[in-house]
Amino acid sequence: MWFKLVGVRLGNGNKDYPDGDEVQTVEPWSPPKTWEGLSSEMLNAALNDIDAGMPNGQRYSCASSGWSYYNYNSRYGTAGKSKRSTS
Repeated sequence: MWFKLVGVRLGNGNKDYPDGDEVQTVEPWSPPKTWEGLSSEMLNAALNDIDAGMPNGQRYSCASSGWSYYNYNSRYGTAGKSKRSTS
């Protein structure tokens, strides 16, 4: 089972300390499914682009200067849709 930290305000503010205190606790958390929100068409388009390589003919790898998850993330419309945030 996974957990994530969450802040809980105690509601004990006063004139001198209006925000009061906040303590951390945990609540259950489940990671998203790996391909959640991605269609087969989007996944296949990304794989086709990777297979084609970069415009200069170089192949993609994690060490390539052209490699960027964020390039694919924004190109295929998945930017900002990740639920993997721990906030």
